[in-house]
Amino acid sequence: MKKTLLLTTALCASFAAVHAADEPKTAKPKRDPAVAFKMMDTDADGSVSLAEYSAGMAGKMNPARLDSVFKKKDKDGDGKLTLEEFKFVPPPATPVPPVKAEKKTDDKPADKPTPKAE
Repeated sequence: MKKTLLLTTALCASFAAVHAADEPKTAKPKRDPAVAFKMMDTDADGSVSLAEYSAGMAGKMNPARLDSVFKKKDKDGDGKLTLEEFKFVPPPATPVPPVKAEKKTDDKPADKPTPKAE
């Protein structure tokens, strides 16, 4: 009886371990913006300059977009990001549909001849 109970327990434990390994892993939790801000603020002046922002975002963002994203976040335009500005996430750029060229029409219909002045 003890052998049966021991084997059953071992079998259930191994099944549970295998089943737990098959479960999908959860997404990485996002880093607290305040922690990221503090890490980027290398001179500890309470703000993040463009150089600090570029260094902190290296490898995380397309370098061609860094300057434009920084400018969108820098609401007061002082060249530095406060924690509140750093937390701001600019909305993605929406594509602008092309404007159709309107036909230039006269008020006169094209198929009728214009009356001659007498």
